Amino acid sequence: MVTYLGTAFSLQMIPPEAGEVTIKVRKLTVEEAREVLSGGFISVVGHEVTARVMEKLLGIKVPINRTTIRLSKGDVLIVFQLLHGRTEQTGS
Repeated sequence: MVTYLGTAFSLQMIPPEAGEVTIKVRKLTVEEAREVLSGGFISVVGHEVTARVMEKLLGIKVPINRTTIRLSKGDVLIVFQLLHGRTEQTGS
């Protein structure tokens, strides 16, 4: 089982050979997210500003890692979303 921290979920994260899958979604508090991530995680956060906001909220280092992932059975993806718009990005 791998725990990922990212900013979005896509059906492309599920390998085609996985067949039928069940996806569970639930809202976490900051404290719950911090607890899950305390066991170790792989960041799939691609924007520096977003990573810094996450660091401030979670109190943990969030590396910038713009990459594509494939989820396997048992993996966990914590998706961070701002509810009041987007962060300003500099560059691309």
